[in-house]
Amino acid sequence: IQSHHKNSHRIFIHLSPWQATVKLPQERISWFWDGLFEALGSALRASKGSVVIASHLLTNHRARRILAALPPGKYQYRLTSVPFKPSARAILQLEVFFTQWRWIHVNRERWPVLVIRKKSLNRDL
Repeated sequence: IQSHHKNSHRIFIHLSPWQATVKLPQERISWFWDGLFEALGSALRASKGSVVIASHLLTNHRARRILAALPPGKYQYRLTSVPFKPSARAILQLEVFFTQWRWIHVNRERWPVLVIRKKSLNRDL
Protein backbone atom coordinates (compact mmCIF):
# COMPACT_ATOMS: atom_id res chain seq x y z
CA ILE A 1 0.00 0.00 0.00
CA GLN A 2 1.53 3.30 -1.06
CA SER A 3 0.36 6.68 0.20
CA HIS A 4 1.51 10.26 -0.02
CA HIS A 5 0.62 12.32 3.01
CA LYS A 6 -0.80 15.79 2.44
CA ASN A 7 1.76 18.61 2.83
CA SER A 8 4.57 16.08 3.18
CA HIS A 9 7.56 15.25 1.03
CA ARG A 10 7.44 11.66 2.22
CA ILE A 11 5.86 8.73 0.45
CA PHE A 12 4.86 5.84 2.68
CA ILE A 13 4.89 2.19 1.64
CA HIS A 14 3.15 -0.17 4.02
CA LEU A 15 3.54 -3.86 3.33
CA SER A 16 0.06 -5.29 3.00
CA PRO A 17 -1.35 -6.20 6.43
CA TRP A 18 -3.54 -8.92 4.93
CA GLN A 19 -0.72 -10.54 2.93
CA ALA A 20 -0.29 -14.15 3.97
CA THR A 21 3.30 -14.87 5.00
CA VAL A 22 3.32 -18.56 5.82
CA LYS A 23 3.44 -21.61 3.54
CA LEU A 24 3.67 -19.57 0.34
CA PRO A 25 4.76 -21.13 -2.95
CA GLN A 26 7.88 -19.68 -4.58
CA GLU A 27 5.75 -18.08 -7.30
CA ARG A 28 3.79 -16.08 -4.69
CA ILE A 29 6.98 -14.99 -2.93
CA SER A 30 8.44 -13.77 -6.24
CA TRP A 31 5.20 -11.92 -6.96
CA PHE A 32 5.42 -10.19 -3.55
CA TRP A 33 9.01 -9.04 -4.12
CA ASP A 34 8.35 -7.91 -7.70
CA GLY A 35 5.42 -5.81 -6.50
CA LEU A 36 7.40 -4.35 -3.63
CA PHE A 37 10.35 -3.40 -5.86
CA GLU A 38 8.00 -1.88 -8.42
CA ALA A 39 6.25 0.20 -5.73
CA LEU A 40 9.60 1.26 -4.26
CA GLY A 41 11.01 2.28 -7.65
CA SER A 42 7.88 4.29 -8.41
CA ALA A 43 7.97 5.96 -4.99
CA LEU A 44 11.67 6.84 -5.26
CA ARG A 45 11.15 8.39 -8.71
CA ALA A 46 8.12 10.41 -7.50
CA SER A 47 9.50 11.42 -4.10
CA LYS A 48 10.72 14.94 -3.41
CA GLY A 49 11.92 13.73 -0.02
CA SER A 50 11.98 10.38 1.70
CA VAL A 51 10.30 7.04 1.11
CA VAL A 52 9.25 5.36 4.34
CA ILE A 53 8.63 1.61 4.51
CA ALA A 54 6.92 0.54 7.72
CA SER A 55 5.23 -2.75 8.48
CA HIS A 56 5.05 -5.64 10.88
CA LEU A 57 6.22 -7.69 7.88
CA LEU A 58 9.47 -5.73 7.62
CA THR A 59 12.40 -7.60 9.15
CA ASN A 60 16.13 -6.90 9.14
CA HIS A 61 16.56 -9.59 6.47
CA ARG A 62 13.86 -8.07 4.25
CA ALA A 63 15.28 -4.58 4.78
CA ARG A 64 18.73 -5.81 3.65
CA ARG A 65 17.15 -7.34 0.55
CA ILE A 66 15.39 -4.05 -0.24
CA LEU A 67 18.60 -2.07 0.23
CA ALA A 68 20.58 -4.52 -1.94
CA ALA A 69 18.17 -3.77 -4.82
CA LEU A 70 19.00 -0.04 -4.75
CA PRO A 71 21.68 1.35 -7.08
CA PRO A 72 24.92 1.68 -5.06
CA GLY A 73 25.83 5.17 -3.89
CA LYS A 74 22.59 6.81 -5.02
CA TYR A 75 20.54 6.60 -1.82
CA GLN A 76 20.92 7.07 1.91
CA TYR A 77 18.93 5.01 4.35
CA ARG A 78 18.17 4.56 8.01
CA LEU A 79 16.66 1.46 9.58
CA THR A 80 15.03 2.23 12.88
CA SER A 81 12.05 1.07 14.89
CA VAL A 82 9.14 2.48 16.82
CA PRO A 83 7.21 0.97 19.74
CA PHE A 84 4.62 -1.64 18.74
CA LYS A 85 1.72 -0.45 20.88
CA PRO A 86 -0.84 -2.90 22.29
CA SER A 87 -3.61 -1.25 20.26
CA ALA A 88 -1.67 -1.76 17.00
CA ARG A 89 -0.97 -5.36 17.99
CA ALA A 90 -4.69 -5.98 18.61
CA ILE A 91 -5.71 -4.41 15.29
CA LEU A 92 -3.12 -6.50 13.45
CA GLN A 93 -4.36 -9.68 15.11
CA LEU A 94 -7.97 -8.89 14.18
CA GLU A 95 -7.07 -8.00 10.57
CA VAL A 96 -5.25 -11.30 10.13
CA PHE A 97 -8.06 -13.20 11.83
CA PHE A 98 -10.79 -11.75 9.62
CA THR A 99 -8.83 -12.01 6.35
CA GLN A 100 -6.97 -15.31 6.84
CA TRP A 101 -9.09 -17.02 9.52
CA ARG A 102 -6.13 -17.71 11.77
CA TRP A 103 -5.01 -16.18 15.05
CA ILE A 104 -1.47 -14.88 15.27
CA HIS A 105 0.64 -14.06 18.27
CA VAL A 106 2.75 -10.96 17.81
CA ASN A 107 5.74 -11.11 20.12
CA ARG A 108 7.53 -8.03 18.87
CA GLU A 109 8.00 -4.99 21.03
CA ARG A 110 9.20 -2.77 18.16
CA TRP A 111 7.89 -2.00 14.67
CA PRO A 112 10.67 -1.69 12.02
CA VAL A 113 10.82 1.40 9.82
CA LEU A 114 13.10 1.89 6.80
CA VAL A 115 13.64 5.44 5.53
CA ILE A 116 15.29 5.92 2.11
CA ARG A 117 16.15 9.14 0.32
CA LYS A 118 18.27 10.32 -2.57
CA LYS A 119 21.77 11.40 -1.56
CA SER A 120 21.51 14.67 -3.48
CA LEU A 121 18.98 16.06 -1.02
CA ASN A 122 20.59 18.23 1.65
CA ARG A 123 18.23 17.36 4.47
CA ASP A 124 18.24 14.94 7.33
CA LEU A 125 16.26 11.72 7.09
